[in-house]
Amino acid sequence: MNDSVIKLTPKFLYLISHRREFAELSAMEMRYIFGETSNSNYHLTDQLVNISRSPFIKGRVTILYSNESINTIEKMMIEDKLTYNNYKIHFTEFDKVPYQIRLDSMRALGFTINGDFAIKDPDVEFILTKIDGVWIFGILQHNPNNWLERRQKPYNYSHALDVKLAKAIINIAINNNFDLKVIDPCCGIGTILIEGRTIGIDIFGYEINPLVKHHCNLNLKHFGFKPNVPKMDMLKTTEHFDVAILDLPYGQSSKITREEQIALIRKTKEISDKSVIITMDDMRDIILNTGLRIIDSCKIKKSNTFSRYITVCI
Repeated sequence: MNDSVIKLTPKFLYLISHRREFAELSAMEMRYIFGETSNSNYHLTDQLVNISRSPFIKGRVTILYSNESINTIEKMMIEDKLTYNNYKIHFTEFDKVPYQIRLDSMRALGFTINGDFAIKDPDVEFILTKIDGVWIFGILQHNPNNWLERRQKPYNYSHALDVKLAKAIINIAINNNFDLKVIDPCCGIGTILIEGRTIGIDIFGYEINPLVKHHCNLNLKHFGFKPNVPKMDMLKTTEHFDVAILDLPYGQSSKITREEQIALIRKTKEISDKSVIITMDDMRDIILNTGLRIIDSCKIKKSNTFSRYITVCI
């Protein structure tokens, strides 16, 4: 193998994609999953992550070859006598690569593989790309995006947290520790509970509104989870949790006052070691005044009049 290869040694390339309004949320989620990110559109690492955890990871490439020279990769593939049937090679652009060079490179590598090339519906998909001057070739695994099926619930409210946000917030809450005890103390129709339980998190919920609590339990049951959310005012709980995820009730959908919101934030500090607080306003100054320490934050701007703020505190 050419000595110039060892510029890139990671085992995996994660492909990241998001709409503009989710840029900050995606970057935050990647920080908590990977500890850092190589780029807003990809991450190179040896870390094996279940890609279905994230709504922003579109796929994982298991890197088979990397080299500054496409000819060297071609020679290595010939030596290894790769055999795959019904395969397809895709080019993903990170470094700018002229179209003809892309085409020639894919053709050259394709000819080294023993087996049939797929016209459509391939059984195996390869990714060829170039990052920081180094060519990368590997096998692609798509994110199955099963979370999309959970957007439709028996009971849904227009102001409820979107599944995409809920999945990202769960990852931000737990990092990679699946053994944490988590509470969603104003759980509404249960979106965060469902997403947390889907990936095996020990997550509980309270809901003060009896009708909403009933609908939440029906949603949990619909997706195969224990319908065990009690009617509970979080201000009265004496339990303690590793993490609390507080989707703060707000004016358009409830009669809650600012003072009551502050009381819920204070209680979150009391019942958990870490909290992720979701608000409709930038409440960082208010959160700091409750004694919490902010360690991370981001904004999701849905329109000129509608935003959500995610604030991580200890």
